[in-house]
Amino acid sequence: MDLSDIPPSDYKTYTSTQDFFSIHVPCTFQIRDIEWLSEYENKLPGRVYSCNRGQEHYEMTVINYTDILKIHAERTHTDAADQGPTNAYARIDLHASIDYAATKIRQEAYAANAKIGFDAWHYIDLIPGHQVQYVKPNGERTFTGIYLHEYRLYIMKATVPGNYPPPGLFQQSLSVLRPDGGRIRYQTIYRHPW
Repeated sequence: MDLSDIPPSDYKTYTSTQDFFSIHVPCTFQIRDIEWLSEYENKLPGRVYSCNRGQEHYEMTVINYTDILKIHAERTHTDAADQGPTNAYARIDLHASIDYAATKIRQEAYAANAKIGFDAWHYIDLIPGHQVQYVKPNGERTFTGIYLHEYRLYIMKATVPGNYPPPGLFQQSLSVLRPDGGRIRYQTIYRHPW
């Protein structure tokens, strides 16, 4: 590896007060609103924060599940589909969101003829999640992390050329924040309140 090809470290902390996270990133995020189609085809609002530094690409997608019960109920209009007052399918859609996002990342890797090198459960500050890493035939490497806290699904993604070091600072720096901006760190594994 020729280290002269690798840009110097210029990571800065980016904080989102709308989506309650902070992360170290070496470029300036551009933000766009998206609509995320969940596993059970609920249309959810989200934001993609993305930027490039040379050949490197960094991305944080945040999907807001806050209104999942209402969104699902408006779409289905039947007690049978909602499983009565508990709205079971909407709850399953939220709880399975990490696995669904990981499946989408695997499908992306397979479509690019990439080789998955890591695919396992993970956590940050005892907030459970999942990581998937893959390598494309040209050597380009993609590192992803998916975490669910409260009603927000956080999907981190960084892609670097094959001769670059892994984007470790980006991967390890995610902090989920309280509304007052303080970092959340649990003493035991976080479980969604449902």
